[in-house]
Amino acid sequence: MPEDKLRLLLIEDNPTDAELLLLELERSGYQFITRRVETREEIENALRSETFDLIISDYSLPGYNGRAALNLVKHLGLGTPFIMVSGAIGEDTAVDIFRDGASDYLLKSSLTRLPAIVDRTLREFAAHREKQRAEQLEKILFQVSQAANRAVSLMDFFQEIHQALRQIMHAENFYIALVDSQKGLLTFPYFVDKYDTAPTPIRPRRGMTEYVLRTGQPMLVTPEIFNELREKGEVDSYGTPSLDWVGVPLKIGDQAVGVMVVQTYDEGIRYTDKDLQVLEFITDQVELVIQRKLALDQMRESEAKFSLFMENLPLQGFITDDRGHLVYANREYKNQAGREDVVGKTYFELFPPEVAKIMASDDQRALMEGVVQRTASLRLSNGVRTYETIKFPIPSSDGNELIGGIVWDITERIRAENLARQAAEELASAYDATLEGWSHALEIREKETAGHSMRVVEMTMRLARAMGISDEQLVHVRRGAILHDIGKMGIPDSILLKPGPLTAEEWLIMRQHPLYAYDLLAPIKFLAPALDIPYTHHERWNGTGYPRGLKGREIPLAGRIFAVVDVWDALNSERPYRPAWPQQAVREFIIQEAGRLFDPDVVRVFLALLDDPEWSRLTNKGK
Repeated sequence: MPEDKLRLLLIEDNPTDAELLLLELERSGYQFITRRVETREEIENALRSETFDLIISDYSLPGYNGRAALNLVKHLGLGTPFIMVSGAIGEDTAVDIFRDGASDYLLKSSLTRLPAIVDRTLREFAAHREKQRAEQLEKILFQVSQAANRAVSLMDFFQEIHQALRQIMHAENFYIALVDSQKGLLTFPYFVDKYDTAPTPIRPRRGMTEYVLRTGQPMLVTPEIFNELREKGEVDSYGTPSLDWVGVPLKIGDQAVGVMVVQTYDEGIRYTDKDLQVLEFITDQVELVIQRKLALDQMRESEAKFSLFMENLPLQGFITDDRGHLVYANREYKNQAGREDVVGKTYFELFPPEVAKIMASDDQRALMEGVVQRTASLRLSNGVRTYETIKFPIPSSDGNELIGGIVWDITERIRAENLARQAAEELASAYDATLEGWSHALEIREKETAGHSMRVVEMTMRLARAMGISDEQLVHVRRGAILHDIGKMGIPDSILLKPGPLTAEEWLIMRQHPLYAYDLLAPIKFLAPALDIPYTHHERWNGTGYPRGLKGREIPLAGRIFAVVDVWDALNSERPYRPAWPQQAVREFIIQEAGRLFDPDVVRVFLALLDDPEWSRLTNKGK
């Protein structure tokens, strides 16, 4: 027994007959929303303004008849099932009625048969409509596929989609919205509506279109559903309120990039889930065209950017095929070649043989190895020039192998680098000469330690190399060793040159010389990296040194290295207040103090160096 109310157009001039007919249907469980009409004008208005599931018509009407009403239904192309009812009807008339397209006929004296006739008619019509709908959907899909293949623009394609939809559903009001992700706007490339004009690109709001974009779900929205969404704060109303609204998301991958919508404003035109399915049915083709169009737009934009970039690049940029023919060359390349007609030419047509051979060889290397870089100096008419070249393979969709290349003249850069390097070396040499002058001045002042500085510098450098210090850091180690006692410039002569032992108060002053060294050198950016030795060479492994009492690896490695060398040289040298120690005694002292005064790792490497004959030369040098 049917549960949903059906929309019935009842063409009957006799209210009593109409009541009896409806009563018979209600007894069988049918529920109708019925509109009763009598005249031709009323019939035509009803058919043009509303959609009906069934038409039941009396054959005889005042000034009109049921057969004329049936022909009107056919003329309007509605296809609505039509049952004729009459008080008396002949066989010939019945045949004519069926020929005109009636679903069935019934005598008023047999109204008890009406429910069965209605049931059969609706079932047959539903089956016929489903078959017809399937055929229409197949036809529409074919039309959409054809449109997708021949579409020159999205506008043309959307227009054909609209026309196809109108063949199977009410689609007078139809639009497509797309997201412009770069600008953050919602655009409406196709918009046909009974009341509203196409919106200009807008920032996404809280309309139904944006709701489908957010959720990614197809929606059939009735007034009740819309009000519910609005009460929840999910959507707001924009434009002329529609009655039913159907929208499906258009996706690329999992990302919704647009929405396809139909809507109706008329009470007599309502949408169902089948209308939603129609839109969903063609989304694949629409999405494919949109994706293809977006990809094409991106490719064109990319090509335009590439062209703009390459043409304004102050370097030579070019692309060749695997046979060495140029397929692209930028403005700078043509300028260097001295001609415009370079595309299609080979290296051997454009450059001297020795240059062409190198370039062709690099092409093949790039195809086999990937990125290839070369620096080459060439003797040209304007002198020797140096060029940097990078070659790299470029994937191609047609399977052909391409090689990209960039060439730039680095002659002036190399010349500038050489000048800068020479200036830096000269400056560094001047600095080092100044440092050695400072050290020598200190030796002159402190006569009893003459030669000490140069000896400890050489020994420190040897030990530092053996400890694995990099060449870059060795520069600062050397400067630090030269300046290790520069802080003594701040010690009074009465203390620095005193021939005998220092008093406790004098030792306090003497121990300030690492701090004086820090104050002197730290502000000089060039010498700041060399501070480790002047500042920390009197620190001791067990923390008993000065000026800060650092211990263990808190002491920089350069300071730990120099501490061993400094003590070795000092004990091996004569002083006014004591003779030089025997080397074996100094050796035993350093071994004994490893792990207490000295870093045991440094001592281990140092002892290995003592067996080197060259070390003995350094130890005695200048004594």
